[in-house]
Amino acid sequence: MFLKQIQVKNFRLLMDYNVVLDEGLTLFVGKNNAGKTTLMNLIKLVVEGNELRFDDYPIQCRRTLYQVISDFWNGTCSLTDCLEKISAPMVRFYIDYSKEAEDDFLGGLSPFIIDLDEKVSVAIIDIKYIFAVTEETLFKLKKSYDELVQNTEKEIAEVKEAPDSNPDEIEREISMEDEIDVKILSKVVEQNFPKLFSFHISAVNPTNDKDTQEKSKKELSDLFVFRTIGAERALDEAENSPKKPLGAIIQRLFKSDVSEIEEEIVGQTKTLRDFVDRQSLNAENKVNDLLSDIVDNMIAFGYPTAEEMQLYAKTQFSMENDIINNTDLSYMTADQKETLPSSHNGLGYKNLIKITLLLKEFARDVRQNAKSAIPILFLEEPEAHMHPQLQAVFVGHLEDVLSKFSGNPIQIIMSTHSSHIANTVPFKNIRYLRKKANQVICKNLNEFCGEKDRIGEEYEKNIDFLRKYLTLSRCDLYFCDKAILVEGAAERLLLPDMIKKCEKAGKFAGVTPTLTSQYCTIIEVGGAYAHRFFDFVDFLEIPTLILTDIDFVDKNQRKALRKNADNTSNSTIKKWGHDILNIALTKKIDLEQILALTDAQKTNGLRHLEFQMEENRAYPRSLEEAIMNVNREYYGIETEERDIDFDENEERKTDFALDLILGDISDNYQVPSYIEKGLVWLNGQSKVPDSVKVKKKLRRPYKKE
Repeated sequence: MFLKQIQVKNFRLLMDYNVVLDEGLTLFVGKNNAGKTTLMNLIKLVVEGNELRFDDYPIQCRRTLYQVISDFWNGTCSLTDCLEKISAPMVRFYIDYSKEAEDDFLGGLSPFIIDLDEKVSVAIIDIKYIFAVTEETLFKLKKSYDELVQNTEKEIAEVKEAPDSNPDEIEREISMEDEIDVKILSKVVEQNFPKLFSFHISAVNPTNDKDTQEKSKKELSDLFVFRTIGAERALDEAENSPKKPLGAIIQRLFKSDVSEIEEEIVGQTKTLRDFVDRQSLNAENKVNDLLSDIVDNMIAFGYPTAEEMQLYAKTQFSMENDIINNTDLSYMTADQKETLPSSHNGLGYKNLIKITLLLKEFARDVRQNAKSAIPILFLEEPEAHMHPQLQAVFVGHLEDVLSKFSGNPIQIIMSTHSSHIANTVPFKNIRYLRKKANQVICKNLNEFCGEKDRIGEEYEKNIDFLRKYLTLSRCDLYFCDKAILVEGAAERLLLPDMIKKCEKAGKFAGVTPTLTSQYCTIIEVGGAYAHRFFDFVDFLEIPTLILTDIDFVDKNQRKALRKNADNTSNSTIKKWGHDILNIALTKKIDLEQILALTDAQKTNGLRHLEFQMEENRAYPRSLEEAIMNVNREYYGIETEERDIDFDENEERKTDFALDLILGDISDNYQVPSYIEKGLVWLNGQSKVPDSVKVKKKLRRPYKKE
């Protein structure tokens, strides 16, 4: 059995949140503050039965809460109506036990199975924080509110009447008067928040949502064995550290009952404890004898006398504590003759060792509850200090190692900011979190791979391409604000500098923050492959600029100047034209139709396409020719020249780009207009856009044989 699905309402930014979990590893990816850690915090909160905190209640729900309380005080809302109007933070768990046999012991899940349908193999659990207060509680809030209002009004009056008061201070106090009610009510609610919401757990009949049974906190906590390994893992190995990481684990080992320890080390643990006890007793006796001699010498100073009770020195010696505080990992040479302290090793390996020790400890807890509870591990950003290859290897072997430790499959929920980890994990295991204006949404990449209206031969090719590309290129598309798809290395080298030049020239005026302060990933895909990203960036809802080359060809599909051109060889531009003009792929799209695309037609949802257009009465075909066209003096091109030809055989594209950004005109070269227009468009897009309808060509239904 495992936790299959979680639905959340009204918890922080998880306003209407739904995530389907994998039976093994589920990886959460996304930018900072996208809610990756929030879900972990919520599950820990409800499973432990803790009170809801004011900071956990969504900001957009607070105004309603304040208004309802105010209406009750004013007598315009009854208590019953008030209770119904407040949004309750809640989480619903779906537990899948379909793989369990009929006679299998379901342990902690048994109390939550209340249906009688043998065909049902899912248990539903609702956990709610319900606004449940009495009139007495609300009137107590009113008393606190009135007292604070009176005190605040008195303070404001004193500021206004003070002879030496600052005019700015008076202005600030006057402006505060307009918001005083809301601010004070907010403060009163925050101080009394735990009293306003009560914790309720119920089992829900999957066949009848209204059929529920109340359950206890203990029943819910008994259902799960979970461990959170947070991103903040102390790795300090300094000599003055209060406790070494390994020592802390050994301390828990000493304090554990032998019955809780893995079978293979029970014997060794008993032997170690017996040895420690014997040596501690021997050492204590020797220390006491030594200290007694010192006390006897005190008699020469007149104390103690024969009439008084005699002193005896007794000390408590604990070898156990000494082992705990001083045991540490060292690194030994191959011949085992020399050692070095662990502080001489890198933090990445220390992080790996620390995680492994914690995994081993968690596995022990899982073994003890293997038959009765669902084991869940929350692992937050394990990549800290690890180099990319180590990150990939760690994730690749995590499930197997943990299963070997525990002897049981364990459900793992992991968050990461690492493209190396994200691109190691299969699509079906990834959940992409994106922050909207007032909430966080979760996108299941498995759904992207299997959307029924998209299944087809071409779409399946795109999916296969994306899987391979993301794995090989370590693309960080999951963690960006915006994306730019470019032809090749030259664009990738030049674009950061071109963005700065547009900023300096004031092209981004009126938008804050500008593109230079946002995280844009630049993905090198070429004109032949950029269109394979269209569906993916639409699914992720990332504002994306596509910069590509017009690549004129003649009737024989050979490279040609504009005057001899019959078409473009660029697959991305063709795909765009077919989509936006609704022309079937089986029909040819004319070059003139492509060149006639308006600025509006070059935008499709959250995507925008730009390619070379006529400029300075010339028609460049590539980035290099476009740069040469607008910087003619530097490249020795006559003003009246119309046909500009960049010979790739004479100068490689990367060399061309490096010469531009490191050469004599690096500070003041002109950016081609098509790139400038594209960057201005991208700069104007919101980092948290609303969903936008995308135009796509009509597809022929794909029928499987």
